[in-house]
Amino acid sequence: MEVGGAVRRRSGNAGDAKRAIDRIHRDPYFQITDLDRRFAAISADTAIRIALKGADAIYVTLAQRLELSLVAWDNEQIERAGPIIDVMTPAQALEKLA
Repeated sequence: MEVGGAVRRRSGNAGDAKRAIDRIHRDPYFQITDLDRRFAAISADTAIRIALKGADAIYVTLAQRLELSLVAWDNEQIERAGPIIDVMTPAQALEKLA
């Protein structure tokens, strides 16, 4: 899970990363989606169609499947996914909440 890697890189502590993952798994507001063969194939098609990295295409495909907006800092995701899903920066998402 990408969160674990991000926490580990920033905190320098593997324990912090494991605790973050455990917390996500216990939180009822998080939905964990399995990456099965069909979902991977759709994500690969998305990566090819809009020229994204494979991992980035997974996020785009998931947002599309769940009919949710994608909130990202990644300019490549924002620019390339914009034509097929609603995508915005965290600042834009916060503005919508205000």
